[in-house]
Amino acid sequence: MDVNLKKQYNIGWLGNVDAGMANDDLYLARLFALRTTDHSQLAIFSNFNNMNDGGAPMQGSDWTPEKLPMSRLTTKKVGVNLNVDDRLNRFRLRSNADLTHYDNHEETNAYRTNFLSSGDTYERSMNEAKYCNFYLNMNNMLTLTPGGRESKCYMTIDQKANYSRRKLNSIFYSALISESWENQEQMWNRLFPISTGELYKNLINRVESKSLNDLKSWLASLDYSSDFIVNEAGDMLQLKLGGEVLGKDDEGYSIYSLDYASGNVAGNNDYRRRYVPWSSKGYRYHGGLGYSFNVSDKLWGAIQYGYEQKYSHEENSLYRLDQLAGWGADANHELGVLPSVTDYLSTIDAANSYLYDFHTDAHKPFAIFSWQVVEDAKNDILFKSQWNFNFSHENMRYRRASLDKELSRNLSFLNPEFTLYWSGNRKNRKFSSSLVYSITKIAPQMIYLFDYIDDADPLNVKRYGNEKLKNSMLHHLQFAYNGSFKSLMYDLKYDYASTSDAVAMGFIYDKNTGRRTFSPTNVNGNWNTSLRLGLSGNVDKKKRLIFNTVTSLGYVKSVDMISDAATVEMKKSIVKTSTISEDLRLDYKLGKHSLGVNGYVACLHSNGEQKNFETLDACNYHYGLSAVLALPFRFSFDTDLSMYSRRGYGESVMNDDNLLWNFRLSRPFFKGKLVVKADAFDVFHQLKKVDRTINAQGRVEKYYNTVPRYVLIHAIYRFHVAKGKK
Repeated sequence: MDVNLKKQYNIGWLGNVDAGMANDDLYLARLFALRTTDHSQLAIFSNFNNMNDGGAPMQGSDWTPEKLPMSRLTTKKVGVNLNVDDRLNRFRLRSNADLTHYDNHEETNAYRTNFLSSGDTYERSMNEAKYCNFYLNMNNMLTLTPGGRESKCYMTIDQKANYSRRKLNSIFYSALISESWENQEQMWNRLFPISTGELYKNLINRVESKSLNDLKSWLASLDYSSDFIVNEAGDMLQLKLGGEVLGKDDEGYSIYSLDYASGNVAGNNDYRRRYVPWSSKGYRYHGGLGYSFNVSDKLWGAIQYGYEQKYSHEENSLYRLDQLAGWGADANHELGVLPSVTDYLSTIDAANSYLYDFHTDAHKPFAIFSWQVVEDAKNDILFKSQWNFNFSHENMRYRRASLDKELSRNLSFLNPEFTLYWSGNRKNRKFSSSLVYSITKIAPQMIYLFDYIDDADPLNVKRYGNEKLKNSMLHHLQFAYNGSFKSLMYDLKYDYASTSDAVAMGFIYDKNTGRRTFSPTNVNGNWNTSLRLGLSGNVDKKKRLIFNTVTSLGYVKSVDMISDAATVEMKKSIVKTSTISEDLRLDYKLGKHSLGVNGYVACLHSNGEQKNFETLDACNYHYGLSAVLALPFRFSFDTDLSMYSRRGYGESVMNDDNLLWNFRLSRPFFKGKLVVKADAFDVFHQLKKVDRTINAQGRVEKYYNTVPRYVLIHAIYRFHVAKGKK
């Protein structure tokens, strides 16, 4: 954080302390303190709360339903930032470190519709997860200019290190049926456990699983770069060197129970008790040498050669503890407990255990050229072209059961990008625009080339070994325009992207069991486009009434490969989705008071080319009022009242109206050094977090648990101790 102070206040402390309590044992305690001198800044911050505020102090929050953090989050964070500048500009140091502990309780309810040509299937799931996360981050950047202000050499050393640990305890339920879950709430409540054989009538499968995980990860990196000015024309020589090492380790335990149903009777039961240790480690180092030059006042460029080497090693062992006597479905061993080493080693599932080594050597030449086409008082036009080359050699050795194979491949890519900038200055009008077009080639993951079957998850089987996969090519076009005319501000943005030979995980779907068998394949036809127009400005001459409007249009064509019969080849599944939204706001300011009116609507239309596809038309919209009022006796009142509505969701439980009312009442004391606030969030307790996604495979609707309504009483104390202050 850069803080500009008057000269006489350049040395001293400033900051604030914020602490408070709310109902349901909610709390908040935050600290921010900044020590400044003429050439240094030391900032210390902390944040302790269980109100879903995971950021650092001073960052603010915006909890509308669209931006509302999911789950219940408890945060404990401390950190320090240090900035030091040499008085003669010979060096600059930027350092920061933070320590964070998160406890997260997440509940998710999801409804999924699987798009099938012979008739859709419907899945409902519930997941409850408790996370315990620990993060430690340290970053240091040292910039050196040995000659001070007149230096012709600039060097930067960037060091990063981080460590994290995540413990997870989760329970998951799901059920797949042949009819919609609409009006099936009683059925869901009686499925775990099944209370009557009649429930098998429409049931395809049901799953109950519990899992524990302990994931540790770390990374350390060091990068060096230097720039040398070599002549009076400003030509520059650049050197870059760097590397990193990283690793991850996870211990996973799970109990998995799958019931297949057929007609009115239970089918086979698949019970699995698993122990899965997994680890990954690797390194990366790179270097580059470049030269930037000026051909003339209107033409300049740069060339660069880069080299990069990467290595990764991964091991995954799957042990089926349920194969041991006394460890079956009737056993009551606590999850996370293991038998003796000799016993559990004998249960390894070799077909679903693996290890691999992956090496990459990449040569990356790069060139950029810029041409100043026009530069005068009215117009500034610049054309820039970038040429990114990638010549890489990849080698992978993969071992799994009887498979022990090594593959190598050479890749040669050219990924160009062309940009045209145009800005202008006219009487009462200014504008700037850019047009960017890029081509990006991407090779399929090398793991897809090895021939094996992974059925560790009996409902999601992976069948790899497609050596005919092609490289994907992404075309991206973007146009941006923004400007002003008197008091009117406007901006326009258009995006278009298409992918040829996209790598899709197509699947064959077994309607009798709900099993998907995935395999990688190339598919064409995926593309999307969007258009956004924003306008803002003053309505009246006194600039009291301000409007802001954003109109957005979008279109997505999603193509995948799906078959719902094992004897039929996968065919294209195509879903076309159109979206339109309008966001409008009016604000009126009168002295210390302000009033606002806002409205938002976003509509979606999805249609598929599959047989029996059910067209989806859905809308999210909200409207409301806001106000900031200066009350007598130095009180301030800030409030917003909005109605949030959803229509067109597949499950009626999600089609509802939520009235959201938030307010804040505050008053300063002791010349503003102390401010006491009362914050009320979601007074009517109606706010929900709901998400919807749709593609060629299906539609998913989810809703999550969130922070409850609360009234927070807290006090903020601001302090400023400046050396020499009278």
